[in-house]
Amino acid sequence: MSSVLNDLIGPDAVVRRIVDKMTTATLLEDRKAGLEELLEKASEHPAVVAKLSFPLLLSWVPAAKEDLEMLRGILSTVQTCIAPESDAAKAAAASNASSFAADPSNVPLLLDLLQIHDWAVRLPVLKVMASLETHSSAALQAAILSSSQGPGRLMDLLTDEREIIRNEVLLVLSGLTADTRELELNKILAFEGAFDELFRIVKEEEEESVISSDCMTIINNLLAHNPSNGNYFREMGCVQSHVVPLLRRAGGLEPDKLVSDILWLNIIKLMGNLLQWADDKQKMQTVFGKHGVIEVTMAAVAGPDLLKDSKAIGLRLVGALVHLHTPNRILLSQLSLPGDKNGLGEALKMCVEEREAMDDAPHSLNQAAALLFQCYLHKNVDGQQHLAATLMPQPCMDDDLPPGDEPIGRQVMRAVMRIDQADDRAIAIRSLPSVSALTNVWGGATVLGLMLHANSVCQEIAAASPLELPSSGAPEMFLPSLLSSLTKGSAAQGGGIDGRGECFLLQLFALWVHQCPSAAHAIASEPSNVMWLGGTRDDAKQESTPPNVALQVRGTAALLLASSLQWLSDNELQENILNIIDSRIGIASFQQHIQHMLKSDPFVAASKRKEPLVLPPKPSPEDTSWGYAVFGVEYTAVAQEVSEGLQKTIFRIMGGATSPVRGAADAEALRERDLLREEV
Repeated sequence: MSSVLNDLIGPDAVVRRIVDKMTTATLLEDRKAGLEELLEKASEHPAVVAKLSFPLLLSWVPAAKEDLEMLRGILSTVQTCIAPESDAAKAAAASNASSFAADPSNVPLLLDLLQIHDWAVRLPVLKVMASLETHSSAALQAAILSSSQGPGRLMDLLTDEREIIRNEVLLVLSGLTADTRELELNKILAFEGAFDELFRIVKEEEEESVISSDCMTIINNLLAHNPSNGNYFREMGCVQSHVVPLLRRAGGLEPDKLVSDILWLNIIKLMGNLLQWADDKQKMQTVFGKHGVIEVTMAAVAGPDLLKDSKAIGLRLVGALVHLHTPNRILLSQLSLPGDKNGLGEALKMCVEEREAMDDAPHSLNQAAALLFQCYLHKNVDGQQHLAATLMPQPCMDDDLPPGDEPIGRQVMRAVMRIDQADDRAIAIRSLPSVSALTNVWGGATVLGLMLHANSVCQEIAAASPLELPSSGAPEMFLPSLLSSLTKGSAAQGGGIDGRGECFLLQLFALWVHQCPSAAHAIASEPSNVMWLGGTRDDAKQESTPPNVALQVRGTAALLLASSLQWLSDNELQENILNIIDSRIGIASFQQHIQHMLKSDPFVAASKRKEPLVLPPKPSPEDTSWGYAVFGVEYTAVAQEVSEGLQKTIFRIMGGATSPVRGAADAEALRERDLLREEV
């Protein structure tokens, strides 16, 4: 009954009568009057108007091009049904948009209307397209791709001098380019000149404007998941003509230009997309290095104006640019910044210095600086040795230079030992509850571990590095002294020392000892070290905040002693250490401490990190609660290798077999003897 009444007196009947009157009208004025009635009903009953009137209205569009008033009325009605402004009409918008897009002739009709320069035509067309993109994106993309001139007409609207038109087409493009399932349209837009037009708008806009951000969003959409567009971007010279000038402007390096953190983050994200999706990453890194991206980024980061998170993402970008790229590594190592500052030296300061008190993201800048060193030193034997050589004190040098101007190695040493100008013998371990001291230790241990990792020359340099040149007598060696201070400080304070600092330093020692017999002997030959490590920090207590400190300290202590066992050449010393472990906690418990660490969330998360990412990865809960990255990638690789060989090492020692390290050393000695005989 209600259906019958609706057909007679309801909205359907009213709209049908209007449509019938427009269909039979012979005078243009009658048709326009019908349009006005239809537009009024569209705001009240958009679904009914769309269903009953769209076929008629759209059939009139070609003829209505000559009558702009008629055309505006038609488009206003279509817009009210598909892209309404009133909340009451929005419920029907999705259904109307889907029905509209289902007819393959409708979208090309809209694209054809974009040739008309009248703003009252272009604006409703773009609003309808924006609604279609929201509710029927795939159909809209397919229709634009099937139109030979569709992408070009959208690009032409970017040059429209009326901001309302230009801004509306930016919204449409932002939605169209965000869908990574259909990259063909993005390729066509790029070749239609999207990069140049969008960058032109960015340069004309204020740094913090929404329009500038929309343009950068579209550019990043065009580059994401699209190696073809990345190659085109590089070959068309967009790095030198657009990226570098905007990077200088956003970083506050241009006269009379204010720093823009929003623009800075968008530009860095753009370069991250280019690196991530490049089919030839080395070539992309070369272009960035050649055109000064590293110099500009480091100069802005070392300046005072950028926010901490902006500096952090800049350092992460530089890390990605020098990763496994020798020319860029050389460039960074020789980089001199304004104020005669050294590039790597400034990065080290950001790694070891404490963050601002009000920072929301704990230590993101410190961790970004550490990533830069990781990328710079990874498989960079010459770079490691160059920095490791600066661990050695030089006569009449250290006393004359302020701490910030010392060689990097000596700055790292001061960080982990917490030596300051007021007290040259102050040791870090005695003040670890201080957040500032903990940051010093974390940053210094991280960088020094990267310098020593898998590099026997650097490990030997570290083993031979004294704290200071003595005026008389034997020098006090740096790393053995640091471990001695760690064991004595912990014992003296009854476990009240901050376990996070112990964990960071124990990881440093593990990287030093791995594959370095002299380092293993330096640690294992000191009874107090063996007793402390052999009990796997039995005085460590579980702390409520942050969580799992004791678990990680015991695991890193056990792994350090296990690595020392594997790389000792003294069989008798190996047996003594194993006996101490067995008598204090038992060999099975010793191995369990290592396994608990290997299975912990921060260790698993760190072991899965591969290529450096410009945008920081999601930290584990423990990383967040600790305020630092608990483990580094290098340490996880060493820990897994040591763990895999530990059982075999224990069986060999218990069976009385000769250490393979000693066997290798003996074989080397025999070769040297034979060579000497030949020379004689």
